[in-house]
Amino acid sequence: MLKCVHTLDKMPDSKYQEQAVCHAQDLIDKGCFTQEPNSRSRIGCFLACSLNSACLSVLIYSPGDACYLGGSCNHNPLCAPKDSNFRYYGKVAEKTTSEVPTTEPPTTTTQTTEPPTTTKQTTEPPLCEHNGVLSFEDDCDCRSTGGYIGDRCERAATSCLDLYDNNYASGTHALNIDLLGDGSVFFRTTCHLREWYSTQASFDIMRSTGSFDSDLSYNDYVSGFRFGPDDYWIGLENLHKFTADGRNHKIRLTVYFNSSTAAGELAISHYNFVVASSSLGYSYTLDSDLYRGNTLNVRGSTSGFWLDDVLLSQRNTRFSTADNDQDKTSARNCAQLAQAGWWFGDCLPFVANPFGWSYWTKPGSATDQHFHVSGLAMSRTSVRESVRYVYMSLDPPK
Repeated sequence: MLKCVHTLDKMPDSKYQEQAVCHAQDLIDKGCFTQEPNSRSRIGCFLACSLNSACLSVLIYSPGDACYLGGSCNHNPLCAPKDSNFRYYGKVAEKTTSEVPTTEPPTTTTQTTEPPTTTKQTTEPPLCEHNGVLSFEDDCDCRSTGGYIGDRCERAATSCLDLYDNNYASGTHALNIDLLGDGSVFFRTTCHLREWYSTQASFDIMRSTGSFDSDLSYNDYVSGFRFGPDDYWIGLENLHKFTADGRNHKIRLTVYFNSSTAAGELAISHYNFVVASSSLGYSYTLDSDLYRGNTLNVRGSTSGFWLDDVLLSQRNTRFSTADNDQDKTSARNCAQLAQAGWWFGDCLPFVANPFGWSYWTKPGSATDQHFHVSGLAMSRTSVRESVRYVYMSLDPPK
C-alpha cells in the first residue's frame, strides 16, 4: 500500500528531515512535474497520484491548490530561492509486511482442523531518484547523484555538512549552498570533505586562477562575482552576514601548486574570523593564533616552505579597490597598484591580495610577488607558473 508523506512533517519511523523545495518552478519548467488539471483539491491530487503508477511525487501550489504530478526525472537544476507557496510530497512505499491468515476447511476423514497458514504481502522498495543506487537494505545510495540526499535522493543538499552527513566521499564537490539557511542567498561553491581532518566540511568563499581582470569596482566586491567555475568571490556583504552571527568561524587561505617543479598546497588559518558591516569598511577581526599547513613538494624537497601570514597583518583594515581607496597609506592607492581589491594595510608585495597571485602576468617588475613563501623563490618563472589557483575557505563553527 502506498502513502504520500509531506517532507516537512516528521513521520513516525521516517528519516525525512525538514526541507522546503527550492527549485519547484524550475522542475515544472523543465517538464519534471506536469499539472493535473482535473484535480480540485489536495485530496484529489493525492488520489490522482496514487492511481498513477508512474507518479512518484506531488507538488501543490498553495494559491488555488494547483496540483502537479512528478515522475522520474534526471534534471539536476541550480536551486533558485525557495518558494514557500510550493509544498512537496513524496510517494513512498511502506516497508512493513502484513500477515493474512487463510483457514482451510476441516476434512471429513480426520475431523481435525489444519493450522492457519499465512502469506506475506510485501511492497516494492522505494524508487531512487536522480540516478541514486538502491542498496541491499532497500535504501538509496545518493553519493553518485551530484548533490542529492534523502531516503530516495529526492532533495538537493543545501550545505557541505549535508554531503558529509550523507556519506559523500572525501574530496571536493561542487554545490549550491543555502548560505544563510533561510533560502535568501544561494551560492555555488566548492565543498571540501575530509574524514581524516578535525573539520569535515569547509567551503570556498573565493577562488582565483588569476585568469580574469580583478580590477573591479567596490560594488562588485561588495555584491560578489563569478567568472566561470574556478574564479569567484562570495561578496563582502554576504561574508559579513555569514560570519557576524557570534559563532567561531575558521578562515583558511590556501595556495595550490601543480607542476613538475612544485606540487602540493601551502595554507594558513585563524579562528574567530568576523567581517564587519559596510559602515566599518568590511574590515575583519580574527584570532592571533596561526595554524599552518604544508604538503608542498619542490623538486623532491618537502621541508622549509611556509606561506607568510597575509591574514593577521591585514586585520582591522578596511577593504579597498581602485575606485574606493581605504588603505592605511596616504600617498598611494594600493588597490590601484595591485590592480585588484583587498584589505590593504600597506602596499608591500608580500601582503598584497590573493586575487593578484598572478601579478607577474601584468605590467610590473619580474620580482613582484603577491605571496611570499619562506624558502621558495617566487620570482622564478618555473615556480610562479606552478601556482594553479588560490582559494579561501570557511570551516564550520567550532
